[in-house]
Amino acid sequence: MHDTQRPQIYALTIIFTALAFTSLCLRLYTRQRILRNLGADDIAIVIAQILSFGVTIATIVQLAIGGLGRHTEFASRDELLAGLKAMYSNLLIYNVAQLVTKISFLIQYRRLFPTAGIRAACLYGMVFLAVWGFIQLFITAFSCIPLEIIVPKWKNRCIPTFPVLNVNAVMNIVTDFMIFLIPCRPVVKLQMANKQKAHLLIVFCLGFFACVISIVRLHELHRTKNSSDPIWDSGATSYWSVIELNVGILCACLPTIRPFIKKFVPRLLGTATQPTNHNYKLSAIPTRVTCKGDAETNIYIHKEVEFQSTTELRSNNAAKPPSWGREDSMDETSIDEVQAKNRAKK
Repeated sequence: MHDTQRPQIYALTIIFTALAFTSLCLRLYTRQRILRNLGADDIAIVIAQILSFGVTIATIVQLAIGGLGRHTEFASRDELLAGLKAMYSNLLIYNVAQLVTKISFLIQYRRLFPTAGIRAACLYGMVFLAVWGFIQLFITAFSCIPLEIIVPKWKNRCIPTFPVLNVNAVMNIVTDFMIFLIPCRPVVKLQMANKQKAHLLIVFCLGFFACVISIVRLHELHRTKNSSDPIWDSGATSYWSVIELNVGILCACLPTIRPFIKKFVPRLLGTATQPTNHNYKLSAIPTRVTCKGDAETNIYIHKEVEFQSTTELRSNNAAKPPSWGREDSMDETSIDEVQAKNRAKK
């Protein structure tokens, strides 16, 4: 029996695509049903997920009929041609999916941090990504003229493939780092406890995990240069590409599903409370700190604490409708939740 990487590639491709899709479903439920605030960033990440399905399908086609995951010497000419066609489609879809995922992050940052500096940085970033994405797509699409790769001929005029793939991979890493650094400074400047600030930083820095995967993919890509067994050696590159793309979608979705977890499984956040015999209850009362932007996007970032007796709490609750600030501390309230509550108060 010949060596094969197919089971490993199949498993990783399906698992990470399923994880990304699950996180997207949770995000859409949270944004639409709980917060009722579906935005452009949500639409962008949906498009990215659809493109991710395209990458997954192209990878599976490479595995099924293109010889991917086997040693090159055991692949027939027809398998090699089918694999080249699927790889060509895979590269095009992958590049567009990466572009849309990055843009979704920038749109999300513009919504969450409505200061002039952040909005400008995100806007310039989107313009740069659009220009670079067009150049990247054009070079990849017309790397061979005519496109002999999609017809059963071997004569063609092509630019060197490896430099193109290498530049694309390096630019993905550079733009990832630039994008994921954007929210760090405004989060550090928030007026909140260091523990809360650290938690928020961790949430926004999840994207750096995608950067690490991009670096691993680049390393695997270098292994295929001048390889004597290209189909076998490109197996790792193919599944790391799928992992990289879907982890990017995961990192875009995970910070948005906190309200879902809080509503259905609050114990995961440590927010479930147990009745006690104490006569006093600690309630957190937020104070608004305004920032540049409209009322819908201002962020409540500071809180004061007061003690009230049980009798006073009952009296207050009977006298007026409950305030969101008396039920949720900043620890338990995401930025998206605050914005939703701001709209509800109008």
